[in-house]
Amino acid sequence: IVYLTQTRVRLAAQMLTETTKSVIEISEDCGFSSPSYFAKVFRDMMGCTPKDYREKDGGGEVPWYYSEQFSKIVRRK
Repeated sequence: IVYLTQTRVRLAAQMLTETTKSVIEISEDCGFSSPSYFAKVFRDMMGCTPKDYREKDGGGEVPWYYSEQFSKIVRRK
């Protein structure tokens, strides 16, 4: 389940930077049961809301790696 959630969040992050779809549309496209649950999971994994991620990182390519120590996706700075 953790891997699937991480994959969905990675896809959502990519969609936030590469499309103009709304956060609600992206949450649905990525298979989340509700936009509020999506926002919570995204914030827990990425450290910011989907809206803030789009505004801050808009269009930037972010390298990803999995940190087993923290059991979540971590963005390199």
